[in-house]
Amino acid sequence: PSSPSSPPIAHCLLPIASLRAIILPRQNRLAYGCDPVIEACLWKDCALADNTITCRLVTPSAELLNEQITYASVPAWDGLIGFQHGGASLVSRLGLGKLRLDFPADAGSGSRTFLVEGGFLEMGDNELVILAERAIAAEEIIESDARAALAEAEARVVPEDAPNKLEAVEKITREKERAKLMLTMAQSSKVNGI
Repeated sequence: PSSPSSPPIAHCLLPIASLRAIILPRQNRLAYGCDPVIEACLWKDCALADNTITCRLVTPSAELLNEQITYASVPAWDGLIGFQHGGASLVSRLGLGKLRLDFPADAGSGSRTFLVEGGFLEMGDNELVILAERAIAAEEIIESDARAALAEAEARVVPEDAPNKLEAVEKITREKERAKLMLTMAQSSKVNGI
């Protein structure tokens, strides 16, 4: 039975999708007059609902990944974007950065990281497609190669006869950023035992 100050029972019989958005402490749900049996069935169904999205990571030379994930942190050209099940449709340009993918419990609940650069992403119908110009798994980055790439990028200077000096500076800056990120990811993979 509901009291005049509590919502009617019908408020407890929201669709499963609404229950995900309105998570009240159990004692509050019962205090509002929800039938404990119905409430248990609804929350059981909510907990079992599929909360994954399909993620595909594709480069011009290969499809690197086509798996179910629970979360993706993607480096867009203007900052990081997070994606989960039920997210809005979106198309965006990729930037340079670390792509983090979290996997569901039945797949080991781990995370994988990739260095991605350039390209586009599309999110729609719980499918994330990442079309990257370049992508490499963190565990494949070799620390000594990353150090050498960083030293080489830091040694570069803009040639005096460069037709477009601003473009040359941007290219060198991008190469330094890529090399620093590769080194950081290689060191992180080494620390984590990957």
